[in-house]
This record gives sequence, C-alpha cells and structure tokens, in this order.
Amino acid sequence: MIGQENLIKQFNTLIDNKTFPRFCILTGLKGSGKKLLINEVIYPRLAEIGYQKYVSEDVKVDSVREMISMAYKLRDMFFVITDADTMSPAAQNAMLKLVEECPGNNYFILTLQDSRNILDTIRSRAQIFSMEVYTPDELKTFVDDDRVADICENPGEVSLIKSYGIDEFLNYTSKVIDNISTVSGANAFKIADKVSLKDDANGYDLKLFWKAFINQCVTRAIQCFEAGNDIDSKSDGIMYIKGARNTLNKVNKLAIKGVSRQMLFDTWILDIRKEWMEWM
Repeated sequence: MIGQENLIKQFNTLIDNKTFPRFCILTGLKGSGKKLLINEVIYPRLAEIGYQKYVSEDVKVDSVREMISMAYKLRDMFFVITDADTMSPAAQNAMLKLVEECPGNNYFILTLQDSRNILDTIRSRAQIFSMEVYTPDELKTFVDDDRVADICENPGEVSLIKSYGIDEFLNYTSKVIDNISTVSGANAFKIADKVSLKDDANGYDLKLFWKAFINQCVTRAIQCFEAGNDIDSKSDGIMYIKGARNTLNKVNKLAIKGVSRQMLFDTWILDIRKEWMEWM
C-alpha cells in the first residue's frame, strides 16, 4: 500500500513480537484505505497463526450484540467492526464489557473516521492507530493531475473526482466561486442540487467540494497578492482567504457525529455571501 509503509511496518512488528493489541482502533478519513490495510496486511498475518475473520459492517445495536455473543462462543477470531462512527450509544455501551475482557483469545479492531465519535471509556481501552497522510507525490501515482493531487488527501478522494470528471468538477467549483455572492439567495442555495448532503445521495461529495473550493480560493488569493500592490487586488485576495478559512471551519465539523450537513451547508452559503458581499 503506497503511503502506509510506516504503519504496515508497525503492524508487522507487533504481530512478529506477539504484542499486537487485543483491541485497537484504526482511524482515517473515508477512502484512506482502512479496510484495505486490514484485509491485505493485518488479517493475512493473523491467518498465518490460525485466526479466522468475522466482519461486522452493520453497527446497529442488534448486530453488535450478535457479534458480542459470537465473541464469547468462539476462540482465535479476528473481529472487525467497520465504519463505527454512527454507532449508537446503546451499541457502544454493549461493546464496553467486551473490550474490557476481549474473551476467547480473540482480537478486535474498530475503524473510525474520527476517534471523537466513540465513547471515551471505549477509546481509553484501545490502542489507537491512524492512517498516515498521503503526500501529493504519493497521490500522483493514482492520478496524473496536480490539481487533483493538491485537493485530495487519499486515493479514495482521487477516485471520486475521477468519477465525476476532473474538468467538470473543477469548472463547477470555479463557477460557484464566481457567482455565489452575485446571484440571488435562492439561486445560491441551488448549489445543493449538485452537491450531496447525504452519504447515499447523488451529487458531489460535500467535503470534497468544499476542499476544492478552498484550494481554488487559496490559488486565487495568491494570484491577487502577486498581481501587484493596488488596493483592489489585495482586497480580493483577503476576500478569498476569508472564504477559504470559513469553508475549512465547516470541513472540520463534518467528521463529528451528529452534525447536520444540511445545517452546515446552509450556514456556509449565508456566511460566504455575507463576507464576500461586504468586500465587493
């Protein structure tokens, strides 16, 4: 796996030394390769010493309780609980006794986008590993386009932009920047027609759209500052920086469980329009 060499080495060392934790959490953004790392690196090594795998991709409380029941009946199993950011408090509380005991000589691994989305009492009992940040050069092995490599944080995001059509996606983002503060409020909110505010909806991924928005704002700000010392250029540069900063604030809130994407998106539209209209 490109970009995760240090983490792979760490896992192999722990398994070789028989010190791999009975319960661990693997964090990383969506598309960063958590499942691939588990399936291609960790599990094959555990399979070598006789472990079988049990995967739970459903984190509803009944499914979690079923997994817990299996954990007390089976031995030498590698239990994988994926995408646990949306796990309910009831399901998390059900897991608490399990991770305290880790019965049956079993191993347990939980994947999360953000470790803040799990109970402190569970997090404190786990050894936490984080997917490494991919460099632009590493991402260029997945796409031969500097614009995409500068926006994305992992191969999953690269694949998404490629599926949208790189030029189409970036041109739309640029169009939004050009028009968001000049069109009517009703038309500004129509951006939601092209952006997905739900995981299972069609449209551009909201986080990826915002990251492209930030990248293009920063690029425009640099161009403004390099254009000269006239007041208009500096003013436009500051406007773009403020827009990028506001958008980054919204991006950072996306990973927190329970935050409404619709609310974040609506306040982003209002905030950007207010800030930029003041500078025009």
